[in-house]
This record gives sequence, structure tokens and C-alpha cells, in this order.
Amino acid sequence: NNLKHTIPLVPNTTVTSLNHINNTLFAFVRYGYVYKYNLSKPYRETIKNIASTIPFTKRFGEKILLLNKETGFNVITEKDSYSLGCDDSGIPFSSDFTLIHDTLYVLIKSVLKSFSINYTSHHLKHIKSFTLDSLFENFKPVELLSKDNNLYLVTNTGIIHFNPTTGFPTGYYYFGNYTKINSPVIVGDSLFWISNNSLTKISLKAIDNSHTNIDEKDISLKYPESVNENLGFKITINYPEYLIEQYT
Repeated sequence: NNLKHTIPLVPNTTVTSLNHINNTLFAFVRYGYVYKYNLSKPYRETIKNIASTIPFTKRFGEKILLLNKETGFNVITEKDSYSLGCDDSGIPFSSDFTLIHDTLYVLIKSVLKSFSINYTSHHLKHIKSFTLDSLFENFKPVELLSKDNNLYLVTNTGIIHFNPTTGFPTGYYYFGNYTKINSPVIVGDSLFWISNNSLTKISLKAIDNSHTNIDEKDISLKYPESVNENLGFKITINYPEYLIEQYT
């Protein structure tokens, strides 16, 4: 009922990704251009100085990072757009990425790489590489998340707070024994995810300090009055920071 404008998309194209900066919408098509739309008035512009091949985008503040799966990274702002050169030939094959200040973190198979972004020369400079499967047994990250100065590695079963300076984890949280977990998202100071039709929330502080923050007075135990060494028995441990549903 509040529709103000209808902005036609470019004919004979398939938009595979959308992102925005303030009132400017960017449409990314497969093997084509990037299209820029003004949401305040019906206006469309074609950005021709960068390509959109197999686009994967994320917005960080007032800029959008576009990863073209065949060519590499691009930066898009409301007023400018350009490609980022890089000497690493593997960067177009990154499976995920995130940005902390001017440092880009990319995940290439089981290797985490960091690059500094020079917004003047439009170039990525390699900083460090971490071979994750040599640091953690059977650890296969599938996503990268960041909040302020904190970097998180996400697997299908848990999330690690990772220190990119030392290359070691500083916190870990186990999602649970679920068959499928939707991609976790950071909202404010908490992490949310959906599994088995249940919404779960955990504070980032609890993850960051998981190796030190457990307070015994917050833990409740339920156990049988007597046990037999030859029979199995059940001990229930409940901790309020574990899950929003107070699972045990």
C-alpha cells in the first residue's frame, strides 16, 4: 500500500544477489554488470568498470565487498567502484570472507588467509596464512564472521573465537548434535541460529570468554541418589548461557 516507485530491472538478465548502502540498491547478475538503483526515485545506472561473474557480496559499513568467483574482489561504495589487485592466484576461489577494519580474511579450503587492503592503490597485500586442519583435528570451517575486532570461525557443529595474531583459538561454543544448522548471524552482541525449528541465542561475550567465564554458582546438577558401577546413569548439567531454550 505504500509503494512509491517501480524500477524496472534490466531485461534478459538474472539477478543473483542484492545489497544496499543507505538508499542505494545494487543488483548483481551472473556474467554481466552491476546495476545501481536509487530507492528514493526511479533511477538506474550501470556500473561498467567492474564485472559481475559469479557474485558473492557482503556489506561492511559504507562499502560492499564483491567476490567474483572467477576473478577476485571488488569494492563498491555509493560514489565509486573498483577491483582489488592481488598476487595470490587462489583468492578468486575463496569460499567465504569477512572484514575487520582494513584487513580482509578469506577462507580457501582449510586455509585462513589475511590481507591488508590499500584503498589508494586498490591492492591486497598478504599478511598471514593459517592451515587450520593442522591446528585443529577434524576442524572444517565453512563460514567466517566478525564483530568489532573479533574473528569467528564457524563449522557445522560449533564456533571458534580465533586470534589472528597468534593463530590460536581463545573460545569455543558447541552448537549441539543437530542434523542441520542455518547459517549463524550476529545481531548486536549476540549470535543467533536456527536448528530443528528452534531459535538459539548465545552472547558473543560467552563465546569469547568460554575458557574462563564459567561460574560454578550458575551451574545446576541433577543426578541419582545412588549409582551402580555396572549400570549406566544420567547426570544433567544446566548452564544458563548454553541455549535460549535452557537445554541441558
